[in-house]
Amino acid sequence: KKYAFVIPIAAMLISDYFIGFHSTMIYVYGSFVLTVLIGFWVRTHKNVRTVIGAALASSVLFFLVTNAGVWISGAYDRSILGLWQSYIMGIPFFRPTLLGDFFYTGIFFGGYEIVKILSNRYLPAKAKA
Repeated sequence: KKYAFVIPIAAMLISDYFIGFHSTMIYVYGSFVLTVLIGFWVRTHKNVRTVIGAALASSVLFFLVTNAGVWISGAYDRSILGLWQSYIMGIPFFRPTLLGDFFYTGIFFGGYEIVKILSNRYLPAKAKA
């Protein structure tokens, strides 16, 4: 359970070391931590609807948190209109985020279900006494 936080954050830290950090990375990291918390909830409520809903919620959460972070960092006017502009400017990036999240959610959860079905199919039958 603790590795659910450690592994994604460590991977991001390593990649950001090579790519470079920027002033809004704290918001990116924060949104990933919130996404891990959503994942903990999904573990106890596994079904197609909650998995799809969690993927959508994670994408929306990332969009809202990171664009608010860009606004807070001073990239836009510190007014409600500046915040609105930050969200509008982030819209072109939302579609690829959403598509990627749904694609990888399908791969990971769908792959898990396929492996589960196939492993049950090929397990030896239990002997009856």
